[in-house]
Amino acid sequence: MEVIRMGIGSIQSSPVPLSACIGYFDGLHLGHQQLVANAIAAAKDHHCQSALITFDPDPWAVLKDLQDIDHLTTMAERIELGAKLGIEKWIILEFTKELAALTPEAFLNQILIPLNLHTLVCGFDYHYGCRGQGNVDTLKKQSVFDVKVVAEVDYAGEKISSTRIEKAISEGDMVLSEKLLGRPYSLHGSVVRGNHVGTNVLGFPTANLALSDHYVIPKRGVYVGACRCNGELIKAMINIGHNPTCNHRDELSVEAHLIDFNQDLYGQTITLYFYEKLRDEVKFASADELIAQLNADRLNTKNYQRKEGMACV
Repeated sequence: MEVIRMGIGSIQSSPVPLSACIGYFDGLHLGHQQLVANAIAAAKDHHCQSALITFDPDPWAVLKDLQDIDHLTTMAERIELGAKLGIEKWIILEFTKELAALTPEAFLNQILIPLNLHTLVCGFDYHYGCRGQGNVDTLKKQSVFDVKVVAEVDYAGEKISSTRIEKAISEGDMVLSEKLLGRPYSLHGSVVRGNHVGTNVLGFPTANLALSDHYVIPKRGVYVGACRCNGELIKAMINIGHNPTCNHRDELSVEAHLIDFNQDLYGQTITLYFYEKLRDEVKFASADELIAQLNADRLNTKNYQRKEGMACV
């Protein structure tokens, strides 16, 4: 897949007409995937190149002068997911206050039309231009390219959205987040050295994760999941919290005990996948009580079976 960055004054016209979907696409969830699927279908029907148009940095961060906003996915992860879905060209528009100030007409004339679009696919609630004054109705008034509007995508009677997924994750509902994302939620980073309490005191060695970016973090507690390392997927018992019983720390830690695995992972890049929450974080009266609970958690993790129809990772 080709990845292109551009902005105001540097829009590159595609030599081949594009069938593109547009949005921020954090999480690239099942609602977003409907936009992608429609863009790809239109590209095949009209012999165009499929594309996805997105923005960087996060428009909300630019408009509100915010730093280090938590996201469901990094741009690199979205690009990888888009490639797997079949997108041929990934267009990143540099989002600035200058871009945000464009009127809907200016955004159309300076950004969208120069891209050489045949079809633009957007959600029913898509807005563009200064203060979101443009919408699907104003888009349809132009005649340079076709506009296809995708209806609301629901699950359990409620719209699938990045906000809904963030809420589910923050509440520890990883089963719901997976149903909305179409895959297990994951965190990506490198393994760093801890103080070895898990190994030396508790008998549960863990891989301590230094996150690669600012992610939405699941609620504090213990989760059954998996770890991808060295191309292998291994069952994992994942803990998120402050280790209140034996090793209290002020900063939130993300660590995983890999089932039946004893290789050295220090310095390696891994991905943790969250399947289901086992329990909340608890401060136990003693290390022995904690160890007994960890043994139960490990057994539950080892015996955990993915439900039929759940996504592979």
